[in-house]
Amino acid sequence: SLGLAVQNEHTFIAELLLSRGAKVDKVINLGQTALMKAIVRNQFASVVLLLSYGASTTLKDLSGKTPLHIAIEQGVDD
Repeated sequence: SLGLAVQNEHTFIAELLLSRGAKVDKVINLGQTALMKAIVRNQFASVVLLLSYGASTTLKDLSGKTPLHIAIEQGVDD
């Protein structure tokens, strides 16, 4: 799945899945999307890839956090 590809830093596989119709904003667990998982794991290449496929920056996880909130908590400054 897209979530597993992102979690395991398999950007090539994630791109292949997305190009074949994988839903970029599918909720994985804890209400998080692949974009949120990529941010938590500081996977810049995956974040860029997911955003290029239109990943939502406004969806919230089960705790009410958007990808931006998660990035701020992680200390991501790029």
